[in-house]
Amino acid sequence: TSFSISLGLSLCKSASTILISFDTFSYLRDFAPKNSRDISDLLFYYGEDLEHFSDRLVSMSYDIRELHFICPPLMPDKIKSTEIDKWESLLKAIIDCGVYQNVIIDISNSFPAPEKIMDLCTTVYMPVLKDFISTIKLRQYEDYLDNVHKHRLYSIKKLSLPLPEEYSSKEEYLENILR
Repeated sequence: TSFSISLGLSLCKSASTILISFDTFSYLRDFAPKNSRDISDLLFYYGEDLEHFSDRLVSMSYDIRELHFICPPLMPDKIKSTEIDKWESLLKAIIDCGVYQNVIIDISNSFPAPEKIMDLCTTVYMPVLKDFISTIKLRQYEDYLDNVHKHRLYSIKKLSLPLPEEYSSKEEYLENILR
């Protein structure tokens, strides 16, 4: 999520950008007002009123500096209990509505089939650890992708990120992740 926020803050300097987070128990919520609406609310409105979807999308987004974002579901079970096709349809609508030039999707490991969401992406950024076990797990995941999704349309960019520091405030956190 820190990488997603950092990428979004960099991209929003030159183009309208929104971050859609599915990260469970995300600190992204701390940047939104209490009782803020989230992606599951947007999914409900998407099913009810397609004509005003882009207006609803903008009105339900919050911002960190100029980066717009939609909060992840307050209840993590909402991600797993909703059919992946519904999430896929909603994300396609967000991408296709034209309000945002950049759409960043932070999927974490919440979806039972994250590859369906990854298939919507032109680029997939994957933070990786270099320890022995993580390297084996990554290889196994890549083998799985090669066997199941031979013709995927995205490319995976692996990133080794610095370990997070301790921060005393949200502003200090934002400044540090931008560096």
